[in-house]
Amino acid sequence: MDFDTIKDKLEALCCYNNIRITYSFDKDKHPYLKAQCKNGTETIQVRILSNNELIEFDSIEKAASAIEMLLQTEPLEDIS
Repeated sequence: MDFDTIKDKLEALCCYNNIRITYSFDKDKHPYLKAQCKNGTETIQVRILSNNELIEFDSIEKAASAIEMLLQTEPLEDIS
């Protein structure tokens, strides 16, 4: 998924920031990330499902860039 598509989806989330809407991003056909706009703000919250880490971004552009990078990055393999 490219930056502009991700950005459009995040902008749509923030248009309805008075209700909780979550968008899921899949990687290799599996749920990988969930994004939502923090209630009453334009802060984007991104949850990485594999480790339940929550990251907040103060701009749609920063969030879209991070999501694009995360979706394109190959996971680290266990080398032990």
